[in-house]
Amino acid sequence: MKSKLALVGLGLGAWLFFVVITVPAYLVTGVLSSASIYLNSVDGSLWSGTAKSAQIGAVAFGETTWRLKPLSIFVGQIKFHIRAGRNMQFAEGNIAASINGSLHIDSVRASLPLAAFAGAIPAGEMNGDLVVRLEEMTLSGDWPESLTGTINIGDLVAMIPPMSQPAVLGNYVADLQITDGSALQVQFRDNGAPFSIDGSITITPQLEYQGNGLVGATAETPAELRDMLRMVGPESGDGRYEFAFSGTY
Repeated sequence: MKSKLALVGLGLGAWLFFVVITVPAYLVTGVLSSASIYLNSVDGSLWSGTAKSAQIGAVAFGETTWRLKPLSIFVGQIKFHIRAGRNMQFAEGNIAASINGSLHIDSVRASLPLAAFAGAIPAGEMNGDLVVRLEEMTLSGDWPESLTGTINIGDLVAMIPPMSQPAVLGNYVADLQITDGSALQVQFRDNGAPFSIDGSITITPQLEYQGNGLVGATAETPAELRDMLRMVGPESGDGRYEFAFSGTY
């Protein structure tokens, strides 16, 4: 009896392996599009494949590859490791589709210039580098159920009227958190900048946002920027200035 069960198991395993390596690659696009990842000119199979390019949210990447993590099938998921782009503009991580329709994303790392978001965010005349780390995100609808991650902005340079030359604004860190489908909480701070800043932003599932914080001069703050800080908002009493904003995307 045990030998028959072993043969049946072996047969099912062989059949599953055959299915996985022969399922056409275009079925992968259906899984990824649920996470706003769109592939162009795909080739390969469910097991592994390539795409000429990828669009992840509002950002375009070059050549993209994926590879199935086969053991995920035995826990009710189809999980892939994906890498899009290369060099200074890339993203890689794991994405899993569950039988209940939810998506789970983890171990994501992306590096790209701020200019890659041109037209998608009101960055204005800014240049800098972004490094995004997403520990995990679970998505079962239009808004994440959970999210934990960090965004590092480095070497930020911007034109700030009436300054005649670009201002070197330094480096910043933002910590991201969503719990139980609630609002996105963002805590941000300087990480080697010509002034000190710390604050928070709350973004609701309805894409309403509000933020506030404190910004102040340091010994490294240029005179022009030091004078402009006085226009940010009222003084807090410790030499820093309060700021607040709100709106809807």
